[in-house]
Parts: sequence; C-alpha cells; structure tokens
Amino acid sequence: MEPKKHTEFFIRCGKIIQYSIIAETEIENFILDYFSQSNYKKRQLFRETFFERLTFGPKLPIFSSICKTEKVNKKLGDNVYKKLKKIVEFRNEIAHCEPRSVDGEIQILSKKVFSKPGHTIEISEKEIQLMKRYVREIIIDLRKIRISNGIRYDMDALAQDH
Repeated sequence: MEPKKHTEFFIRCGKIIQYSIIAETEIENFILDYFSQSNYKKRQLFRETFFERLTFGPKLPIFSSICKTEKVNKKLGDNVYKKLKKIVEFRNEIAHCEPRSVDGEIQILSKKVFSKPGHTIEISEKEIQLMKRYVREIIIDLRKIRISNGIRYDMDALAQDH
C-alpha cells in the first residue's frame, strides 16, 4: 500500500469525524440553549449529567421533539434532522469499520449493521464536500429556527463553556 494513499485515506476519515463533531456540537448547543438559556450552572449540570452520557444519535430525537413542541417550520426542521441523521450514519460507518487494502486501494469494510456487514464504503472527496456542505447548511438552518422561535444563541454561556 502506498504511503501517500494510506495517509490520504486517514485524512479523509479524520475530516468526516471532524465534520460530525462540528454538527454534534451545534445540535448540542441548540438543545442546551433551549433548556438552559443564560444560566451557566444549569447548562453545565445538563451537559455533565446528560450530554456526556449520550452519543450523537440519541440527540436527534431530542431535537425533533423540540421542533414539534415549538412548532418549528416542518420543512426546515425535517431538513436539519435528515442531514444530521446522514452525518451520524456516515460517521458511524467510519468509526466502526475495518480499513482494507484492495488492489492497492484503501476501502472501508463495514462491521456494523448501519449498512450490510461486509459491504465496502468509499470516502471520496465528493462525500467529504457533501458532509462539509451539510454542516454549513445545518448551522444556517439552526439559526433560522432560533430566530423564528425565539431561542437565543447564548453567547455568554458558550464563552463560559470553553
């Protein structure tokens, strides 16, 4: 296996993971702002006792419930949810896979049931750009949801979080 291809493969995996972390952070902050605006102690308690025990996937139904409760524009909420779900699924494929070299090309052999076990997944530049675009669109759409539903983006609490 060529070292350059090997390095490129892991760089692409890293980018997918990086974009999923950004998306997860955005949805987590959205949920935190919904439940604990302008209260750093409540925000930290919520994060430490709840979010640190949850993976990315279970946060999606929480987002969906907020959208239903607040009567968020259905098309907008569904759009964000679908993109988040795709990011979670692709991230899980990457995180729970077995890299293999096939005819000098690196492929990912799926080990989980997110897809059929044993099927190969390719990480092309196209998938990376799609994840990047999804993250950008999620950030924009979450801002629209916040504005139209009065959910403040709590910059003070965010600053204290980090």
